[in-house]
Amino acid sequence: MRLSVSALLLASASPAAAQPPKCAADNAGWTLPKGFCAVLVGDSLGQVRHLAVAPNGDVFAARNPSRNGVPGGVIVLRDTTGDGKADVIATFFAGAGGSGIALAPDAVYFAPNDRVLRFPWKPGALAPSAPPDSIAEGLPAGTGHTSKGIVLGKDGALYVSFGSATNSCQGAGDRKPNVPGDKPCTELEQRAGVWRFDARKTHQKPADGRRWATGLRNPMALSRDDLRAHRRNRRRLALLLLRSAQEADARESRVRR
Repeated sequence: MRLSVSALLLASASPAAAQPPKCAADNAGWTLPKGFCAVLVGDSLGQVRHLAVAPNGDVFAARNPSRNGVPGGVIVLRDTTGDGKADVIATFFAGAGGSGIALAPDAVYFAPNDRVLRFPWKPGALAPSAPPDSIAEGLPAGTGHTSKGIVLGKDGALYVSFGSATNSCQGAGDRKPNVPGDKPCTELEQRAGVWRFDARKTHQKPADGRRWATGLRNPMALSRDDLRAHRRNRRRLALLLLRSAQEADARESRVRR
């Protein structure tokens, strides 16, 4: 089941030590650029989604439930021998699937589709030290892109991605030919963007957050520098290459007629 752990394979390709672990003979089935190789950190782990790495090298992985019965939750992978392979694997919050994962010095944040949980954590532990607090709840999860990406900002904030409800603001005609997008796109009020919450405050609702970015179809992959998001673009629609704001306005008028 190597496809189910692809994120772990790529994560292991980054340089980490003066004497790196031995790479897999076939790069675990991956074709990589010259100078890169992969170590198979863990296998048959289920539907692994996003990853976070602790200062001690432990890898935290968010996981969705699999059709073959592997539960969701959070996996912790630890290498105690230095060969790059996880010989200690622990899980917690089994059953609830999720995509987003983020680490603070004293906490692990995990994002099921409709909320963000904060687990108290002691450095070097393999399990949380107490039940989780609900940081944000009631997040949109009915239709469309419901998985949540999360990242902790340098400002002490928690950023959460809300995917769009449709492919391109098409409402009931979503992904059907000759159905123009709605204008204005009302789903942007609660979807298709990134929201900012207080990372320590509990039981926040979407209205308690601040819409930090908008017009992003499914910005799941969040990272922190300035805040960045990798967007999954529209399907079955032509790519528009626009050279000016005037051209964009003209194209938009023609597309929506």
